[in-house]
Amino acid sequence: MERAARPLTTRDTVLLITHAAGDSVAGRTVMQKLAYFCGLGLNVGLGHRPHFYGPYSSKIEDAVANAVLAGELRETVERMPHWQGGPDVLKYTYDLTEAGKQRVDGLIEHNAQAWDRVRDGVLGIRAVLPELDQKTLSSAAKTYLIISESDEGVAEEEIPELAKRLGWDLDAEQVRKTIELLERLNLLADDEAVPAGA
Repeated sequence: MERAARPLTTRDTVLLITHAAGDSVAGRTVMQKLAYFCGLGLNVGLGHRPHFYGPYSSKIEDAVANAVLAGELRETVERMPHWQGGPDVLKYTYDLTEAGKQRVDGLIEHNAQAWDRVRDGVLGIRAVLPELDQKTLSSAAKTYLIISESDEGVAEEEIPELAKRLGWDLDAEQVRKTIELLERLNLLADDEAVPAGA
């Protein structure tokens, strides 16, 4: 008899995302955006709100920190010198540890349906963005948030102006690329984003 699945915690979701991404996620922003899109696929709110780099969740940040403290994720910090003489940038990488892999095995066994959705979401993104490019992921998350919060759909050419109201800078080319990504991920209904000139 199959055991009933228990609800995933935010930390569980972070571990499954890391596993689906090849047991490693390079960058806090990438983790936030993968969690944002996986949350949509799981139909669960993970606390994402508009933020400078697109939708951001303190719940995800806390879950990552807790997974590091629990020894399930290994955090590596690399200092990237700023090429224009500004302050150095820190790059964070999160790798699943042996303890993390054991926990993931149990999660997959008892939450197969949720795992399928997380895996399919991450693989769908990687099919379009094999390197999980942070800038494109951020643009896609910003674009999706703008479209999803509109009641009657948004014309593609309106998105850069709506982005400015949230403090984001999205040009028409970024919007076009990210709408293509969202369409490939089946995140847009036919009437949600109206192509430019329609």
